[in-house]
Amino acid sequence: MPRKSKRKTRTSKAKGAGKRKTTVEKKEEPKTKREPKEKVKAPVVKVKVRWFKRARVKVSGVELDVLKPVKEIEREEVGAPLDVLMRVAEELSTTGGGTFEVEVEGGVRRVFGEEKAPEPSDSEVSMLFPRPARLKSIAVVRFNALEEASEGGVSVFAVKEDKLRFAKVKSELYVYEGRIKAPDDVYLIVLDTDLGRRLVRVPREPIISKLVRPSQPLPGLDGESRSNEHEQGEDNTPSS
Repeated sequence: MPRKSKRKTRTSKAKGAGKRKTTVEKKEEPKTKREPKEKVKAPVVKVKVRWFKRARVKVSGVELDVLKPVKEIEREEVGAPLDVLMRVAEELSTTGGGTFEVEVEGGVRRVFGEEKAPEPSDSEVSMLFPRPARLKSIAVVRFNALEEASEGGVSVFAVKEDKLRFAKVKSELYVYEGRIKAPDDVYLIVLDTDLGRRLVRVPREPIISKLVRPSQPLPGLDGESRSNEHEQGEDNTPSS
């Protein structure tokens, strides 16, 4: 019978150590992907622009500067409200924008323009309203209508509301700033607008202004009563 051959099994040993060499494989941890940061988008705001043309009107014997609306547009812009306002204003100013009001969503608004107010140039310019407001009617307060009264122990001059006579303005006009010309017996005017009422003193010589206290409000003028309004036969059509 043939002889069976025996196979020898050899075990490799590390040199000099006399021990088996053991290799440990490190498993790589999967890298975590970083999500890209989202870019902050600038807000989109609505912008309203109104253009005006200066004119002069006469109501109840009082002449004053007004603004006649020319056109109005609305559009959207990207950016912070104040930045948008200044950017739009600069753009319109370079293209001969005239007198215009820029109103940005969020309550930011301002009036721009280089158009000069019409004559008379020797009169004092008054702030008729903080922003362009549509004029509804005008009442005049004359010196002889003022009554002396006591307020907190101080003698002041006042006028009763039932003595005011409002003249309605038929045209679409706005008041902002301008010059006032009135008869010598008119002390101040009451402007009734879509944004509220405002008292404006007629500019006079210093000696006349000392007769009354311009800082004292007239009682009862903040009410919404319209019982004294009536149309008068004055020509309140603006002149261009």
